[in-house]
Amino acid sequence: MCEKRYEDIIEDLREKYRPKEIRVLFVAESPPKPSDTQEVRFFYNKNTVLYYATFIAFHRVYSIKEEEFLTMFQKLGCYLYDLLPAGRSWRGVGVDERNRALDKLSRFVRGNKPRLIVVVFKSRIARVIEKKLKDYNVKSLYFPTQRNIDKYVEGLEEVLSDAIANNILPRTL
Repeated sequence: MCEKRYEDIIEDLREKYRPKEIRVLFVAESPPKPSDTQEVRFFYNKNTVLYYATFIAFHRVYSIKEEEFLTMFQKLGCYLYDLLPAGRSWRGVGVDERNRALDKLSRFVRGNKPRLIVVVFKSRIARVIEKKLKDYNVKSLYFPTQRNIDKYVEGLEEVLSDAIANNILPRTL
């Protein structure tokens, strides 16, 4: 499968679940690169660790069923933005590409005005993003891996509860 086609499929999935108003913007590094066993591994294709960990947190807060999750994620005004194209890593790109990605994120945030930005990255990269978006309400969570998925889920539950308390998200669906 050619890389452009893979990117197009990812962007089509992303746009399918784009809310009219973005209240909570999740920022991650990049969608996973193509694998031999699955054509498209992506949050919005329901087959990544980030998807499952995020679903668990939303389920605990809102009692959302998995088959409803992405639709409810959208209705709540939540949206996932990736800094880099599929399979690219922050460490694997140069300073110029990093700066372009950060500038593009800044323009996206200015244009959409989310009330909360949840950065899902390794801490060193999260600090760079937090600095770039210092005028916004930014919370950082360490990307969920097999070793720290519980920490991510608990952290996201706390972020969601705070968002509810601050009227960014509704108390009930």
